[in-house]
Amino acid sequence: MGRRSVRHFKTEAPDRALIQWALQRAGYAPSGKNRHDNRWTVLYGRDRVEAAQQLAIRHCAETGEAPELVRFAQKGLDLLTCGAPVIIIAWSPDDCLNPTVDAAIALETAELLLVSRGLGTCWGGYLRQITGHCPELKALLGIPEGASMRACMMVGWPDKTVFPNIPTRPEPDIFWA
Repeated sequence: MGRRSVRHFKTEAPDRALIQWALQRAGYAPSGKNRHDNRWTVLYGRDRVEAAQQLAIRHCAETGEAPELVRFAQKGLDLLTCGAPVIIIAWSPDDCLNPTVDAAIALETAELLLVSRGLGTCWGGYLRQITGHCPELKALLGIPEGASMRACMMVGWPDKTVFPNIPTRPEPDIFWA
């Protein structure tokens, strides 16, 4: 087993049909009461990703939220989107039964499918966090009032195919009853 988050992507975006294929199949992921309340926004292409990135960095600079992102951006480092050419955003209405878990299961389903086709992925916790506090970014992402981003994932072709230092994982802590 060797799942690996990718934080360095080629600039070329994967084919839209491949992203569409994975998201269609993510609709078969389990969800609370089989409601499937997930909605998707796909930032496709570096220009769209960079527009969101700039809004997020500006928000951080103005509010003091995630100051490390501003420091890295000033050094020319993209800790927020890692240069990904695509970001998939899972969002849903705020009155959903099980929004965070349902979105995570669906997005992980899409991730496994995309990785099986050679794409690299990395979950975007910073972008999710900042979107919750930045109405301008939320609007850019097409998330309406009464809804929230639940999860997001950077996607693209990895700029490396060999990962020499896959981190070890601890043994699971299991209580057998």
